[in-house]
Amino acid sequence: MAASLEYLNTVDDEIRRFLCSEPRGGPAGSFVLVTPPTVKEADFGMIVLQPDQVHAMSGSNAMCPVTAILETGMKEMNEPTTVVSLDTAAGLVRATADCTAGKVSQVSLEMPPAFVAQKSAIVETPDWGPIRYDLCFGGVFYALLEVEQLELSIASEYARDLATHGVALLHHIKKDAQIVHPETPEINGVAYVMFRSD
Repeated sequence: MAASLEYLNTVDDEIRRFLCSEPRGGPAGSFVLVTPPTVKEADFGMIVLQPDQVHAMSGSNAMCPVTAILETGMKEMNEPTTVVSLDTAAGLVRATADCTAGKVSQVSLEMPPAFVAQKSAIVETPDWGPIRYDLCFGGVFYALLEVEQLELSIASEYARDLATHGVALLHHIKKDAQIVHPETPEINGVAYVMFRSD
């Protein structure tokens, strides 16, 4: 699956662009390709297509195909719970679906290990000076940082600023840091900036 991720991100991403661009998609939309698995422990493979690139894993985007797989009969649904194992570029994901009357009501996930790749990294920015962040992995790499460094708070009145500043910070971090998963080099680069508050 990591090889598929690499191919779609570096050789031919036509299917991602076709699905995720207008009129079929948009900036906040995602598509999931359900494929045959590459490991015997998995029921299906899963590839997450998003507007920016193909990502190794996404929790919310794993819940959707599990629901579709069971409700369409791709895998037999057993009530009250059915387990679906997904082969992803980030590793094996075990999804447990709560099922009632032929419908999935809830999905919980056991994911590959999350970890902190770098604590208190600093990126120099022209607008805010040095910004401190933690680089964390949870299916993709995230830069987590305290919003107070931007003299903002996590509140609806700052939604536009948080979105635009987050994208600007993402570009600065991508230019500044070489980020590669220690076991799966096809997973590289920071995907998102996430704000937190003390």
